Amino acid sequence: MHFTRLTALAVVFTAASTQAVQLNEGPVVAAPCVFGVDETTFSAPGVPIGAKRMQRKRAGFDLPAFPIEPITGAEPDFDELPFLNQVFFADAFSIGQDVINATPPNSGVSFIDVPPMGWGAIAFSVSRATKGEPGSVMFDQYLKPDGTGGDIYSFTLPGSTFASGVAPCYPTDTAQLAQDSPSIGLFDGTSQGEMTYLDLYVPAYMAGSPARDFVPDQPVAFFSVRDEDAHPRDGSPSLVPAGWFDDGSPQSGATILMTRWIMGVGGGFWTTPKVHLNYDELGLQEDDDIDALAVSQAQCLALFSIVNTGGGLAEQLQVVKWGCGSAWAGGGVEVGEYRDQSTMEPVARSMDIEADGEIDGLCTIDPSDQELGSCGPYYGWPTGKSAFKKELAAQVYRDDAATLPTATLVIDGISPAYAGKRLHVYVLVNGFAPIKVYDELIVTTTDPTRTIPFASPFLGGSPGGASLCMDFAAVIVPAPKVGAVISGLRLY
Repeated sequence: MHFTRLTALAVVFTAASTQAVQLNEGPVVAAPCVFGVDETTFSAPGVPIGAKRMQRKRAGFDLPAFPIEPITGAEPDFDELPFLNQVFFADAFSIGQDVINATPPNSGVSFIDVPPMGWGAIAFSVSRATKGEPGSVMFDQYLKPDGTGGDIYSFTLPGSTFASGVAPCYPTDTAQLAQDSPSIGLFDGTSQGEMTYLDLYVPAYMAGSPARDFVPDQPVAFFSVRDEDAHPRDGSPSLVPAGWFDDGSPQSGATILMTRWIMGVGGGFWTTPKVHLNYDELGLQEDDDIDALAVSQAQCLALFSIVNTGGGLAEQLQVVKWGCGSAWAGGGVEVGEYRDQSTMEPVARSMDIEADGEIDGLCTIDPSDQELGSCGPYYGWPTGKSAFKKELAAQVYRDDAATLPTATLVIDGISPAYAGKRLHVYVLVNGFAPIKVYDELIVTTTDPTRTIPFASPFLGGSPGGASLCMDFAAVIVPAPKVGAVISGLRLY
């Protein structure tokens, strides 16, 4: 099996219970990620998180965000990205490892393009003013005290293929709540938080081998800056260095900038930012503002959104293609609205974003290198262990390498209805007999989530364990119904 890229995917599983309460679900439930916040986001009353630092969230629930930890040696130091710790703010960011499931734009339109037997999804955040369409989970979140701005959502792309019994867990006509802001640490009980950018690939640089082998040693970071800092409306000087706009274009929040990590002995550095695509190439105006960005450096494709001001682009999600050697017959730069070809519906509308809503952070994911039933280096592949309607959601991610390589399993939806039963987690290595790795007596509780880290030499990496195909299964014992397996996943 061949892997050309790393995806930070979650896996949703099935269960049987008529009383479990589903809070978070979808293909990136409780995923590890990095993100930015605005200056009015607080971790506790009156305590700002730090809008000029990149925040890192580990896999799991109830883990407050904290500034990303610098990585020593030859690894990229993401805390030293040129747009951090400045007098201005970044408004969009991507480490360039996204996979854009889209056709090259043609006549102003780009269609969803999911490979056969593969699947793809979009992880995203929205502004705190975004309500979502009535009846959607986003609308429900908007009505709650913590609102929508600090939440992470996901949308599974139409045309995705899953193992039998798993597909109902990934609806392709609505967004799913991947994690709400209180369990991330973006709600202080009074003030609603707001993410400004989102990326699920940076944590791969902190994950144990073999995950680290599937991201480049010298990545390129793509970003935009907040337009009110780049292009002040009062006529005052721009806060963003003019030298970063090396093509001679004016400083603008609608220009995509780039910087590369250069490895050095005992460390490295980020290059001086320069223009990747300026606002004119993107069909934008100087005073537009790109506020969400997902870039595939390998495909020479990007998905982006701009601040919705009532003008500019008609739809929130746009695809851009630029020159990429002989593979791009069109040449130059082409931009198009991202649509579902089967319905011609703009993808953003299918994601429950209302006409005047704002996508604020963006990351695309696609495990299409895998065939059904195969193993992944960083995330689990759903194996469809149960055909019952799902009530619980679960996922597994590789986590930081410790004494032994580590993975983290997360589960959501456990309710007091399970009191007196047990939660068992089993691991099967290369098809051999299952080993029980977790056993919990469930008591009456209001906490529906579990974050379960575990280490094993079979996960590969330091200190020299082999990477083998591992199957994970979680069950409620005694089962509420026959076949109440709540998770099935496969991981290298």
